[in-house]
Amino acid sequence: MKNNKYKHREFLQNNEIDVSTLSPLLQKRIKGFEELLDDYEHAVDEDSEKMKAKILQLDMELEEDLYDEYEEWLENNDEIEEDDKEIIYTMSDGFKWLMIPKKKAKELFNNNHTVFGINRSEETEGLIESEADLNDYDEFGIEIGKKRIAPKKEETKKEIPKPEPKKENTDEAIIDNIFKKGEKSIGRSALRDLGFKGKLDKKEHIVGKYKLTKALFSYTYYINIKK
Repeated sequence: MKNNKYKHREFLQNNEIDVSTLSPLLQKRIKGFEELLDDYEHAVDEDSEKMKAKILQLDMELEEDLYDEYEEWLENNDEIEEDDKEIIYTMSDGFKWLMIPKKKAKELFNNNHTVFGINRSEETEGLIESEADLNDYDEFGIEIGKKRIAPKKEETKKEIPKPEPKKENTDEAIIDNIFKKGEKSIGRSALRDLGFKGKLDKKEHIVGKYKLTKALFSYTYYINIKK
């Protein structure tokens, strides 16, 4: 059965997904499948049929688990032309991006979506703040799991008093809140989750009165007051 086509393997191959980027539990289940398949090759006749049924059942369950894990990415993905197929890119720190072609990146940016330029060789990203920024990168991505900004609705004929807009946290305000809590370092993923929009593509970044310094072998940033 080793030469058989298994559904979960086809899913991984067709979507260019590295098993090492999956959740630990799913990695463990896939490893168990491979071990079971190896045992089947050495099973005696009376056990082989039972093991074959178990292997096919596990294969089907693994395919379902993969669809569950990548449900958001797969939605409407069949409509994308092959040359522009979106893929998931996972950085070494586990941060995931949905990679998109430049044409779509420009379209999303012009519709008020948050888009990043991605440098895979350096594992860095930069926020696209103008159409000119699109020329600085060869690849683009959006954060997986983040809510996209809803398009602006047309005003109704009846005038309705507009509430005062909420002030969005600036990058400096975000760092300031972290620093005031006594925290002197923070991971990149946590920083993005707090709404930090600035570029994180260098060893040091100046954010207002603060300086962010990247740790040597991780994506942790140390916070210091700029001298």
